[in-house]
This record gives sequence, structure tokens and C-alpha cells, in this order.
Amino acid sequence: MNKRNLREETINLHGNHAGKIKVLSKVNLENEQDLSLVYTPGVADAKGTASYQKNSRNPVS
Repeated sequence: MNKRNLREETINLHGNHAGKIKVLSKVNLENEQDLSLVYTPGVADAKGTASYQKNSRNPVS
């Protein structure tokens, strides 16, 4: 592939797609409450879990 074709293909790719990377949820999110249940900062803190403590160099005591 020469530089001209690469440039043209790149421009076409970017022009045909509104964003090239997509992030998908593993669970269905149908409303704001669903999102709140999934994204709760307290739940994201895994330091208290046994698997975190087992794999951590500085386990929580």
C-alpha cells in the first residue's frame, strides 16, 4: 500500500465513522437508575475483597 492510498483510506475511515473506538457495558443500561447501580464509587473499591488482599503486595488489615 502506498502513502497516497493509506492517506485516502484513513480519511475515508474517519469520515465514515463518528468515532473509531466503542465502549460497551456488560449489563443492560436502560435508564439512569441502572447506570447508578452499575457505577457506584463505593462498589468500585475492591480493596476489602479477599481476592484483592490475596493478590496485593500491601493487603488491607
